[in-house]
Amino acid sequence: MTTALPGATLKPGAEGVLQLGFGGTTYVLKPDWTGAGVGTGAGAGTHRIGVDEQGRIVFQAGSGPKQLLLPALLSTAQAQGIFSAAMPGSTLAVQPGSSDGAFTLTLGGQAWRLVPQLALPTGAAGQREPWRMGADGVLYLKLGTQVQVAASGGLTCLRKRSATCSDLASPSPCATGAACR
Repeated sequence: MTTALPGATLKPGAEGVLQLGFGGTTYVLKPDWTGAGVGTGAGAGTHRIGVDEQGRIVFQAGSGPKQLLLPALLSTAQAQGIFSAAMPGSTLAVQPGSSDGAFTLTLGGQAWRLVPQLALPTGAAGQREPWRMGADGVLYLKLGTQVQVAASGGLTCLRKRSATCSDLASPSPCATGAACR
């Protein structure tokens, strides 16, 4: 990949995740196991990285098959630990075949779809809590020494969570979008 992007850095991580640094931004990617087809046309035979017609990042090593690089969590295992502590009984699962790296958080029969953002946020490295819901409506997870953002699909009940909030133990307040009191 660094051959295709001169000046880029590549750091392999846990669970097959890659951190690609380029242009002052760190991207968190995981190769899709299905691939993206055989390289043909202009540029076939050279190492290249680009975006396909669906807006997904694609890497091609020489004339070999193309490889989709999807957004990913830095560590699914650490994220599961964060959610288990905040929402006892919850489970976290990566959605197989998801074209956007989505994962599902489930608690008591209620499920939320979360999508990790491709780039690590700038200015969030000082976050000390394991997670927080930002004013921008996205979930910030502290995974190791880095912070990653997951766009949420209805985790509004987490926004005002306090140490005494019991609403998270029941899916019904979250299902209605009610905030914890």
